[in-house]
Amino acid sequence: MFEYSKYDLERNVKLPNLSNNLAEFFGILFGDGSILDRGRIHRTGISLNLTEDFIYKDYVVQLMLKLFGIKPRVRERKDEGKFDIEVNSKVISKFLLYLGFPKGKKSNKLIIPNWISENKKFSQKFLKGLVDTDGSLFFAKRGTYKLNAYPVIEIKIIDERFIKQLHKIIKSLGFNCNKGKIKVQLNGKENLIKWLKEIGFGNFNLQSRYLVWKKFNYCLPNTNLEQRIKILS
Repeated sequence: MFEYSKYDLERNVKLPNLSNNLAEFFGILFGDGSILDRGRIHRTGISLNLTEDFIYKDYVVQLMLKLFGIKPRVRERKDEGKFDIEVNSKVISKFLLYLGFPKGKKSNKLIIPNWISENKKFSQKFLKGLVDTDGSLFFAKRGTYKLNAYPVIEIKIIDERFIKQLHKIIKSLGFNCNKGKIKVQLNGKENLIKWLKEIGFGNFNLQSRYLVWKKFNYCLPNTNLEQRIKILS
């Protein structure tokens, strides 16, 4: 079904079966990924924050290596504060597009594929990848909380149709989830503990926030990953 270029064959590129890892990678792609498939250019890329995702970068590289059998190139763009993780492969880009990733700009094109939305475990892994890249975990001052201690997991994307679909999937997994036009929120300690138990964080940027909160019963806003690592050590 998928045509391997000579370049793909030389590198022994492989295509994976539908799996938890592939569902998580789709979440990452939906969050911070893109596919350029035009003419002779066939590039699948992930853009991550240079300072906050420097540990997660290695996690994504290893995930792509497991899935496709080749190690992606990592390019550092200090002027834009980003890491670009890229693999040039015709067969990989065609495969991911076939499975439901939108071609070109993602704006108002995001639709979670049925192979993910209709499978509980794949949905959980997809959410993990999505939150690791395009979600946030923060601790707010709410109600009786005088310190930043109230947990909030948030996904904010300017795409109302996608947000509706996302909200439906999160609710189906048993979470108490609030929806706005461009965001969904999972509020409170019970949601956070359930998330950690059933989905988890692969990005230490988010894990570190939870660990600081767990240790001190609050987590100050506007700290960076390096500061939180020092706090924890």
